[in-house]
Amino acid sequence: MNETTETQKNVNQFRTEFHCIKDEITSQLALIQNISKDDLPSQFESLFLKWNTMSKTLNEAMPVLPLYEITQAQKLIKSLEDQLSISKNSLLPKQKFSFKSSNKKKTNPLDLSPSCQKQPVSQSTTTPKDEKIVLDPNAICNLKDEEIFIAIKETKDSLHIFNLEGCKVYCGVVTGSVLIENCKDCVLVFASQQVRIHTCINCDFYIFVKSNPIIEYCSTVRFAPYCLDYPLKLDHFKIARFSELEGLWDKVEDFNWLKGGQSPNWNLISENQRIKKLI
Repeated sequence: MNETTETQKNVNQFRTEFHCIKDEITSQLALIQNISKDDLPSQFESLFLKWNTMSKTLNEAMPVLPLYEITQAQKLIKSLEDQLSISKNSLLPKQKFSFKSSNKKKTNPLDLSPSCQKQPVSQSTTTPKDEKIVLDPNAICNLKDEEIFIAIKETKDSLHIFNLEGCKVYCGVVTGSVLIENCKDCVLVFASQQVRIHTCINCDFYIFVKSNPIIEYCSTVRFAPYCLDYPLKLDHFKIARFSELEGLWDKVEDFNWLKGGQSPNWNLISENQRIKKLI
């Protein structure tokens, strides 16, 4: 079986699995009002778990999907998340407490959404004592001139980074896919199973990746090996089954360069220009 046939097979498999899960969620959600109140919590838990599986299915298939299909699938996932949240809040409203100390916002354990929220400067920069503030979101977006540390305490399943300018992102291990879009003048450091990079300009990537990095509509992007050291790095590499000897950081594929030879849109960072290992 040639590579094109294998890729199309993977795309077709994704479409079948993705829409099958979507149909299960929508059909069960349509009948949710007929469920007894005692059974509603477990029913919503089941629905959110299926939604999470749907998200993971997309993340795993990103390297072989066209950008338009990725965007449409992300919109569908967000729409289902909104429907689930609205239905849950309507049928299982939160109890109200009379004492003032209850004003602290609580995290809903069923909310598995990889939501993107703009991080305040105080949460994304180093402190005066060089104590690094660690963030663990599933998505980072709409930031400028900030330094961010993520996935340092535990591994992540996936990560979406978009609309950054002049930022430095230092990330631990992502066991699945990283999707990066619309970044300019950034330094991004991460280890992942797969990475897909769209519409980025003048960015440096220090990465470990087990499959060939893919770029589309990019210019002046450069690559170097993963350079981040942190206390749990070796444990995280074991969890993800990564070996530093297997990294393909320099095997970049430019989907917009159809001619033979090296694409002019990317290059390698020479050793004397690379940043040092970070702790």
